[in-house]
Amino acid sequence: NKHHRRVSSYWTPSSFPIVGPLPSVAGIWYRRNPEHTRLIVPNPAEDCSRYQLPNYIKYVDNAISTTKYNPLTFIPRNLWEQFHRLANIYFVFIICVDCIPMWQTTPPIISAMPVMFILVLTAVKDALEDMRRRRLDSKVNNATCHVWDKNTNRFRKMKWKHILVGDIVHISNNEQLPAD
Repeated sequence: NKHHRRVSSYWTPSSFPIVGPLPSVAGIWYRRNPEHTRLIVPNPAEDCSRYQLPNYIKYVDNAISTTKYNPLTFIPRNLWEQFHRLANIYFVFIICVDCIPMWQTTPPIISAMPVMFILVLTAVKDALEDMRRRRLDSKVNNATCHVWDKNTNRFRKMKWKHILVGDIVHISNNEQLPAD
């Protein structure tokens, strides 16, 4: 069952080099067996539409996204992350204590202004970083490469985000790889 990579894209060693069970990422112990392997059929071998291919249905696309937020979740998620910092929780606690008339030293709005300033400044910084990430993701996803088209029997330019698992990609010398 041992094939050279040019003969077949499916190669499974007869046994693992380590004898005994192997831990998975989740901490579950298993031996390597056929259900833990992937068989990827090159897309030109299939005789159906590009988006009905088994690789398209079974695996994720090639588009990347490194952003943390979207417009709907920015405010709640950003506040959630900021209030996981002990300093922010401490200063909000001080503001709450300052609201009690017996321990009040200054008006609560004066106590809240520095904390609000830090929260808004951090939110603006996070928004700018996320916009920069989104712009870089778009640049990478829209880069082009040459992918084999079985209908025209030639390579054609395609954006990286549209590459599917099993596509045959032409890579020239010193060119970046369009997939993980």
